[in-house]
Amino acid sequence: MSTRNLRFIGGFGNQLFQYCHAKAACLQSGDTLNVEPWLGQQVFDLTDPPITDPLTPSDFTGYAQRQEDLIYTRTQAREWLPWNSRVRDYLDHFAGSPDVTTCHLRRGDYLTTAQVVVSTASYLRALLETGLFAYSVHTVSEENPTLVPGLPHFLPDFLRLASSIHLLRADSTYSWWAHVFAHPSQAIYSPVIDGLPNGERDCIFVSGNHPKMSNSPACTDLYLAP
Repeated sequence: MSTRNLRFIGGFGNQLFQYCHAKAACLQSGDTLNVEPWLGQQVFDLTDPPITDPLTPSDFTGYAQRQEDLIYTRTQAREWLPWNSRVRDYLDHFAGSPDVTTCHLRRGDYLTTAQVVVSTASYLRALLETGLFAYSVHTVSEENPTLVPGLPHFLPDFLRLASSIHLLRADSTYSWWAHVFAHPSQAIYSPVIDGLPNGERDCIFVSGNHPKMSNSPACTDLYLAP
């Protein structure tokens, strides 16, 4: 048995992709996975040994957001990433009042970097076309996050997305992963950005969690097995 090391790039959603890919690869090869400190350690009960040498390079590169990187299932991801006790206590409180429909609006750095920004009009049209305007609708955006004392800043809105009965996600790893942690009955709709130029664009929404989140060659459509 040998050791393989994982260093992370990007935020919470990106790190979840990298962790699950590396975890699955090490389980398949029988290797031990060592990790550098990452955001998941703030919210999950994890036992992976740490990388002890700061000069140790990563044995895994890239964002792990191509179809061939999904060498794990949704069930495995949830098993590998159990919430810690602090998050479970919050979930017990939060689960009593789930949102009906939640829209994730990804703005922030997308407005200044080479990314497609899904227009507000696209969400409104999707709500009308799906009939979800008949329900209570909430929005989540990193520009106005929900903050809860004692919880990491990125977590409360993530849990709100995951607890929603219907989710209109952004072209974002954050809401892609929120659906992974949601109840299997959650209905999710995703924007199709394939081939669109960067900037704010009108997009169609389709049922499912598969459309890719970036036009970068590092990303493809993603079909995660149950």
